[in-house]
Amino acid sequence: NYIFALTVENKYGAAINTVHIKCNTAPTSGGISTSHSKGTALKTRFTITAGNDWVDTDLPLTYTFFLRAPFNTSSKTMICATSVSHNCQDVVSSGDDQWNAFLVDVSDTYGATSTSDPSSLVYIEVSASLQSVTNLSNFTLPLLDLAIRDSDVDTAYQLLVASAEAVNYMEATQRHLISCDNIGDCSTTSEA
Repeated sequence: NYIFALTVENKYGAAINTVHIKCNTAPTSGGISTSHSKGTALKTRFTITAGNDWVDTDLPLTYTFFLRAPFNTSSKTMICATSVSHNCQDVVSSGDDQWNAFLVDVSDTYGATSTSDPSSLVYIEVSASLQSVTNLSNFTLPLLDLAIRDSDVDTAYQLLVASAEAVNYMEATQRHLISCDNIGDCSTTSEA
């Protein structure tokens, strides 16, 4: 908070006026927790919760949830869009056999924002059954259809991001060869 005072004087006397300026600060003191400390990409349902202990006088608070590799502080992937709910269901977390961090950005009504620190670390492994394009497609398409039918934007977004990351993981570990016969039947083989 700041107080500015202005005093004006002339031969007729003096006048003084003050202005009080209140500065907005970001929410403080809160934490984040997850329902599991480890899981499998595209299979484990994580519940991420921003604690009720976030403090700010400029309500309501909003929450945006992210996932990132813990040593990559420059990049994070949104998993649940900004809302007043302090919970996020991350049904389809992507991963690549490493520790990842769930984060939450908490904002007050004027946009002042804090990021959870420390984050909540989870180990997310890649499912062996999802390490082919066919298995990935067979697994994710019914879930994507259901998310679209239910107008569940967060789950649809999570599925698309996680599927893209799973394909990138596959590409990093093996090269895929696609061959088609003369009637259009195609098969995929892998070359290490």
